[in-house]
Amino acid sequence: MTALVVPSPKLIPADYADQARHYLAAVDRVDDADDLRRRLAALRKYVTDRQHRDQLQAAECWAAIRIGELLGPDSQGQDGRGRFTVSLNSETADVSKDDRYKFRLLAHYRDELARMVEAEMPTVSRLLRAAGDLRHRDESAEEEVAAPVDVGTPGDGASRGERKRLLTGIVTGDCLDVLPTLPAACAHDIFADPPYNIGVDYGQGAKADRLPDHEYVAWCGRWIAECARLLKPAGSLWLLCGDEYADYLGLELRHAGLHRRAWIKWYETFGVCNSAKTNFSRCSRHLFYCVKNPRRFVFNPDPVSRDSDRKAKYQDRRAQPGGKVWDDVWPIPRLQGTSKERLWGVPTQLPLALVEAVVLCSSNPGNLVIDPFCGSGTAGVAALRHGRRFLGVEENPDYAKAARRRLKKEASP
Repeated sequence: MTALVVPSPKLIPADYADQARHYLAAVDRVDDADDLRRRLAALRKYVTDRQHRDQLQAAECWAAIRIGELLGPDSQGQDGRGRFTVSLNSETADVSKDDRYKFRLLAHYRDELARMVEAEMPTVSRLLRAAGDLRHRDESAEEEVAAPVDVGTPGDGASRGERKRLLTGIVTGDCLDVLPTLPAACAHDIFADPPYNIGVDYGQGAKADRLPDHEYVAWCGRWIAECARLLKPAGSLWLLCGDEYADYLGLELRHAGLHRRAWIKWYETFGVCNSAKTNFSRCSRHLFYCVKNPRRFVFNPDPVSRDSDRKAKYQDRRAQPGGKVWDDVWPIPRLQGTSKERLWGVPTQLPLALVEAVVLCSSNPGNLVIDPFCGSGTAGVAALRHGRRFLGVEENPDYAKAARRRLKKEASP
């Protein structure tokens, strides 16, 4: 399409802001909309006429909203705050991750912000503050208090009142503060995907995820020991981790008295490209499957079985009628930015297919599943979808709120 001509500050047409809006309505590339936004901002700095400056500010706001529309949400009407798809055109756009978040926020509240743009002609910064206020309003309205439930007999002579201390839902807090308050032997299944200590910003800065090796391993040892305490005699613990500390964490699981049944490799089918070509590209993670008692545990084979080649390919009558249990390499694609599962604002979301297999394999309906690093609430979705109870612990309050909304939507009829 023909680019919109940017006039000289002294020769701005009276209808230039309207021209910009018509141009923005027609563009289908993030690059084009962002280029106009930058030009409008630059032009506004040199305009002395108040009326023209206000009109340019409004046009700049519309450009920011249009960028958000091109970045998400998807065309199927998914939750605009929780799920976003990113158009292929945006992959090459010079838009930072933080700015994408802001533009999407503006697009989500487009109808409410439109009245403000027309009436006040605000700056983009003022519009963002208004969008933030709207988001805070919605989150506050959706907060819900978890209801206490009886978790069964936890052992250690606990009273009925102590047994009811466990909540179903998501608790905001550090897992080392929350887990010790729960009764022993209350969980049938625990799935843990902890921070990997590789510099990911979970809300406290990247340095918080860069502990010295000995501190990180000792921290893992403490929460692993708490998880072992919470497991029922036939309970299972699943721990997902990267290459950096897999050998250390395997030993910590043993030190906690757990017995490893399998060391699974999750093959993500595509991974981070090693552009420098100095090592192999990484596309897998380690998944430890451990139990408290090696002779007594829950293992449901059907959810993790498939037809073997003996049956599917060769029609051999000797094939197992129920199929073959999965191998210890699970080829499950990791989530992409365009996935409908993607929860907005949570950087390390796991695919439901991976966690669903864990929950179905090692728990039964009515059992309690605990996730000490709840994140986006994927384990909770898997648990609720299949009739399990769920308790998640999440330190980042924003992640916890987003996960609660996701679980609330999953539980809705």
